[in-house]
Amino acid sequence: MVYKNQNDFLPDSRYITFEQMNIITNSIKLWMEFAFWMRALIYSTIRDPVRQTVVANKLFEGVSAEFYTLFGFYYGTELAKQFMNLFTGFITGIWRLVEALKNNNREEVNDLYIKLYQATDELAAFLAQINVYYEEAQWKNFLYQAVKLAIDEATSILREDFENEVEVSSSMADLVLMIGNYMARGIISASIPNA
Repeated sequence: MVYKNQNDFLPDSRYITFEQMNIITNSIKLWMEFAFWMRALIYSTIRDPVRQTVVANKLFEGVSAEFYTLFGFYYGTELAKQFMNLFTGFITGIWRLVEALKNNNREEVNDLYIKLYQATDELAAFLAQINVYYEEAQWKNFLYQAVKLAIDEATSILREDFENEVEVSSSMADLVLMIGNYMARGIISASIPNA
């Protein structure tokens, strides 16, 4: 597949349209919500299981549904469904790994770690296939970082290393800001005629 650099095809203007601003805002908002609720799910899994079901529902039925709506609008319902399946698999993989870490089950941790990275690779490959302005290597880089930070978050909570927990949360916020921008730039670039 031919990939195009997002920077080469954005409008050569100092202004963006209202629609483009909405794409940027919505993409960043969704990735920020993913980070917030993923952190809440990790924390509730380890320290506050009473809230775990409510938090998981918000992540799977709320945030994932909003991603579905965004993808459905720009890529159609069929691709939105495929994204939803891969994205929920990605989230579930992180969640299951956190549970295994909490239970200190090394064998299961190793097995789930491999499966999580396979799910991550599938998600990155899918995103690269649906938009010529997305590069699979870049998506892998972003998603691998998200996995690493989620594992670091869980480890910090388990060890009660509160300072590192705060640093990891801050790093995740920075990361999802970049992911949201990258996603938005791809959508915008693909929507420009003759780009």
